[in-house]
Amino acid sequence: MPADSIAAELLDAILTDLAPAQGSKVLLLVNGLGGTPLGELYVLCNAAHRRLRANGLQVQRTIVGNFTTSLEMAGASLTVCLLDEEILMHWDSPRKHASVTLAPVKMAGTPPRWL
Repeated sequence: MPADSIAAELLDAILTDLAPAQGSKVLLLVNGLGGTPLGELYVLCNAAHRRLRANGLQVQRTIVGNFTTSLEMAGASLTVCLLDEEILMHWDSPRKHASVTLAPVKMAGTPPRWL
């Protein structure tokens, strides 16, 4: 199944339930279940970005990786979180956790991005 079809199937259910307003800022988490190569997760991420933009949403932060896994199980999950200024402030704060260490990547002239 093409990545665009997978992203559409997953995101249509999420967006129907979430019902975000046009122009809403969102965070996208692409989580591998353990057996899906990272390259394929990035292909799914790209398809999800296109789908979210087509629905009038602004993807402000993106995270791709194997965060919640199941013993080399094939597949991926998508999580979409609505963002406001307070959530962004907390999200952009450096943090260290036993399983995940994230820090913002800042490029000249752009807001911090999570890769």
